[in-house]
Amino acid sequence: MRTTRRGRGPRRVFGWTCRPRVPVLLALAGLLLAAAGCRRKSGGEGAPQTAGGAPASSSATVGGPGPSTVPSTGLSAIVLQAVGREVEAVRVMTRPTGDILGFRVSSADALATWEKVHAVKDRSGFYPVIFAGETQELPGESLGDDPEFSAAAKLRRAAGIDAAAWFATRLADLGLQPRRDPAGTSPPNDRFVLFNDVVSGQPRADLVLMLVPTTKAWEVPAYVGFGGFNDCPIDEAHVAAHKLWFETYGAELVAMDLATMELRVPRPPTTREAALALALQQYAYCYDIVDQGVGSIDALAASLTNGSVWFFWWD
Repeated sequence: MRTTRRGRGPRRVFGWTCRPRVPVLLALAGLLLAAAGCRRKSGGEGAPQTAGGAPASSSATVGGPGPSTVPSTGLSAIVLQAVGREVEAVRVMTRPTGDILGFRVSSADALATWEKVHAVKDRSGFYPVIFAGETQELPGESLGDDPEFSAAAKLRRAAGIDAAAWFATRLADLGLQPRRDPAGTSPPNDRFVLFNDVVSGQPRADLVLMLVPTTKAWEVPAYVGFGGFNDCPIDEAHVAAHKLWFETYGAELVAMDLATMELRVPRPPTTREAALALALQQYAYCYDIVDQGVGSIDALAASLTNGSVWFFWWD
């Protein structure tokens, strides 16, 4: 599959071999996955407008070579002290501003390790993200010195996006009409999907804890280049949406793969009215979680009520 990047700067093309996916149909208490291949969706990107009125630019997540082993001394001493054990350090991405390093983690201790590193992020200067997938599919593409696609440029554009307005604009631009079902229900979601194989349920052996050079969870998409494919929002739209959700619910990114994000939510909505409003935002952001997932905006709202984990997946 070849997918084009959309954006204000030079049009870039990235390619990665896409094996048939098991699409994630998460009822947010346990989205089930059914067979589907990676495909490009029809419909516009619904690119948000910056404060100046111009469409914001996009970057892409791509498959690169497997991470190469590096000396663990290249990792933050504060991170290593927090982890409290020897680690296998790897170079996860190469960026003009410096490599993004990380280390391998097991499925069993991935979340506990994430919590240890997250606890010291303000001192270490690194935000942890668990990446799940085969090593050749780790995100990462050197964008050279193009200032349009730098993390700093994307963060500046994100600052000009009103996330609440962007949700409404995206619904209109993509012609999205969420299905309603007042009787729709789903238990609160409180578990992460990416730590185990979605078919066998067995622990994964391909998890890496990335150390992203920011202390803010919502800035991660700008640094790793996640967005602009298959109706997935562009990087800076992710930043704006995640910042709003952090400020409102404390939501923070914990795990991701090439097409999936999972967030931990310490302050979820507790009323149906609040959950429905959030569900509409999430549908605009990632409509697959309803259209190929729980089936209705009401069922999504039910899973968000008092739910501690959010799941997003773009087919």
